[in-house]
Amino acid sequence: MLTQRAIPALYDYLRPFYAARAYRKNLSIRTRGDYPSRLLDDMTDILRTELPHLASELTVARVKAAVQRYVRRAKRTRPMGTDLFRLRPRSNSA
Repeated sequence: MLTQRAIPALYDYLRPFYAARAYRKNLSIRTRGDYPSRLLDDMTDILRTELPHLASELTVARVKAAVQRYVRRAKRTRPMGTDLFRLRPRSNSA
């Protein structure tokens, strides 16, 4: 439940509110920071507080691994932040 639902939802909601420092991989390619350390710390603390029966031994490393798996397969155009709660028209034309 945590890795498939709670962590991805929490990441999509909180990510726009955290700045990530860009960095250079192998000193040649500039990449964006997808995983702000403060965000991962806060997500871990929130889950431990709100779901102590499931997340009492949750670590930042496990949260980061779940976020990395999620970001790898998630759509780039998905709603994030407060856009998650906006009403959108249905896309089916039936």
